[in-house]
Amino acid sequence: MSVRLCFLAAAAFAATASTTAVAQSPLQPHEQAIIAYIKEAAFDPDAVQIKFITPLHTAEMKRGIFAPRQTYTWACASWNGKNRYGAYVGFSTDAFLFSDGKIIEMIDNGEFVANISICPR
Repeated sequence: MSVRLCFLAAAAFAATASTTAVAQSPLQPHEQAIIAYIKEAAFDPDAVQIKFITPLHTAEMKRGIFAPRQTYTWACASWNGKNRYGAYVGFSTDAFLFSDGKIIEMIDNGEFVANISICPR
């Protein structure tokens, strides 16, 4: 009986060990830029939590009624950080506009213009 339990325990351990050893793909350049940007702006960079970062999107859009149409490239990231009291403030999904591979602007809540969000909720 004890041999059988040892075998089952060993099999269960081997099954969990094999599922946790999944290799993560390397970060894309835009993902690295977003993580660096967030950590630079955060009060406690080591406590930053990132839920997801979307792939880059490119589209021609207007930022207002009288604004000219321009081509924008952006990615969205959902992240959380600590405030000065040491408490997490809650996840926020923000858009990051890119130009020549560098972030030129962070848009709070991904609201590109007039409460129109370009990020998933």
